[in-house]
Amino acid sequence: MRNRYRVALVCILVLFAGVIAMPQNWKEGIPSEQTKNFLLGKKIHYGLDLAGGSQLDFKVDMSRVREKIAAGENIREEDVLNGVKSTLQRRIDPDGTRELNIYASDFDGEKHIFVELTSDIDTPETREKLLKRIDLEFKEPNTETGDAEKNKIETLANEALQKAIEGTSLEELETEYAPTAEESFYHISLNPDQKKYQDQLPKDLAEELWGAEPNTVFSKLIPTEGNYTIDQFSQQLRPIEGFSIALLKSKEMTDRTKKESGEDFTTVADEVSEDEVREKTVDELPEDTRQTVLTTVQPNQISEVLEVEGKFVVYKLINAVDENSPARVLQIVTTKKEATEAARKRVMSQDVTTKEEQLVYDELFFEAVPEQWKSIGLDGQYFKIAKISQDQTGLPVTSIEFTNEGAQKFEEITGRLVGKPMAIFVGGEFISAPIIQEKISGGTAQISFKRSLNYLEAQKEAISLARDLNAGAIPAPIALDGEVKIAASLGIDALQTSLLGAGIGFVLLSIWLLFSYRVLGLFAVFSLCVYVVLLVGILKFFPQFVLTLSGIAGVILSVGMAVDANVLIFERMREELRSGKNFSTSIAVGFDRAWTSIRDANLTTLIVCGILYLFGTSMIKGFATMLAIGIILSMFTAIAVTRVFMKTIVGTKISRNPALLTKL
Repeated sequence: MRNRYRVALVCILVLFAGVIAMPQNWKEGIPSEQTKNFLLGKKIHYGLDLAGGSQLDFKVDMSRVREKIAAGENIREEDVLNGVKSTLQRRIDPDGTRELNIYASDFDGEKHIFVELTSDIDTPETREKLLKRIDLEFKEPNTETGDAEKNKIETLANEALQKAIEGTSLEELETEYAPTAEESFYHISLNPDQKKYQDQLPKDLAEELWGAEPNTVFSKLIPTEGNYTIDQFSQQLRPIEGFSIALLKSKEMTDRTKKESGEDFTTVADEVSEDEVREKTVDELPEDTRQTVLTTVQPNQISEVLEVEGKFVVYKLINAVDENSPARVLQIVTTKKEATEAARKRVMSQDVTTKEEQLVYDELFFEAVPEQWKSIGLDGQYFKIAKISQDQTGLPVTSIEFTNEGAQKFEEITGRLVGKPMAIFVGGEFISAPIIQEKISGGTAQISFKRSLNYLEAQKEAISLARDLNAGAIPAPIALDGEVKIAASLGIDALQTSLLGAGIGFVLLSIWLLFSYRVLGLFAVFSLCVYVVLLVGILKFFPQFVLTLSGIAGVILSVGMAVDANVLIFERMREELRSGKNFSTSIAVGFDRAWTSIRDANLTTLIVCGILYLFGTSMIKGFATMLAIGIILSMFTAIAVTRVFMKTIVGTKISRNPALLTKL
């Protein structure tokens, strides 16, 4: 019974991997649009040698770095190069979803960085990003919309207004003027069927809007001031300014209910109150009345009708004359409850319903979005060094140090940014935004990380930030020194040839297994098929694994190793079957005795794969990665899949015929 569950689990796993692994053109026929899009997004990512593209050679000018090293500064060329590599990575892969190959080399003392771009990202825009200067800059939250952005948005809105007057619908304009990535300085939105009364609009605007004809576009832009967006780091409000276009639909008479203020309390008291005293301090009230007023009435609010010493009173709580005086109340006092209630109703605000004309209109907003950060004049020329140290709790932090001039600027800036973030940019790319806890003097500071991070995670963050800061503080200009083009056709030819070779090898291997091991060989062939499905499924599901030509070699080698594991198991089983053991016992003994050899052989190979990945070039890394994946899968299929399915024939006629099971 337990083996049935294992068979079911293996089948579910293979089925899931098979759906991911199936050819892309098969996925086009899936009826569910959401499922189809998900599966189409799962595809194999090919390396430069298979997909085609360019290998760009950038020469790094290390002259300034070496000058600083000669002057005794604690800087290493290796750290600067690593910082440059990280910056280039962020520029073309900000989300970290691509397995880009960026590595450094040394030619006769010259430092070079090689960037491999597959054809899909080898564009002029990508190259422009790569060639930008690498520098360090500190910025503060921006709370203003620039005049340039407002002028741009007004020009766009005026252009759209003219089209609207000529008959273009607001829905069409919303689509036409939707901002692109290059036009991220504004956003556009349509708010349909807005309803407002005349007194809800600015006076000058109300006069013009209410004088317009229904079903027409208002002939002027409407300023949209007073809107805000919340900054995600500083939690401060940033103004959003812009303009809107209004399409007047109709004016309709509706019931409108609004609150109107009551009569003046003192005037009503002079008319109604039977007590000459109009005002008292709360201390002059009876104890129980004082407690009721102070606990139930807010300043400038009116109490319920209270019975006090045989009379009916309503109070209005007002502010004290000064901070040393008690609070005061105004009062209306009568001997009849109905009279006091009527007086209270007169001084209370109340809902009044009237019939008024209401304007109905659609409004298309063009609003400028202010830059999130703005420069504060603190950059790499004032920065000295970043190092790894520890805070009082022993957790790693990044310690930074400024020059004397930089220390003065840093002190002034941190003094006005207490409780707010200061953003760090390297090469124009956002790195971090630590919160300033206090004004910092002396030109040195510590940048700590989330308390939720453990020691190793905090250390990794501290090292990464220090490396980026040091790279940006010492601008190391880069220049394109050469490139190598790889045609996609060459990569396709290489891939097709490799697949053909792998297919021929698989067929020959299957024939040999069936000839030598018969039914056991059939299980081995099935196990290899499962191996292939799982491997392709993994390559498609995880974009981090990039398939290269050398990686294909690693896959093919791992297939041979998968067969090697089966051979070891089958030979052990053959010995048991020859000695007269039954099939079930032969399975148990064969797998148990072969496992040690399989484990040790594969573990040593995995160790070698790790070494190749750490110290090898890009080609070697691709080989090592695919070989490691293949080895892990081969161990799974040889030990788990083959064994589980072999147990399904235990007790059958086939299992009682050793000559049918394997060649004895």
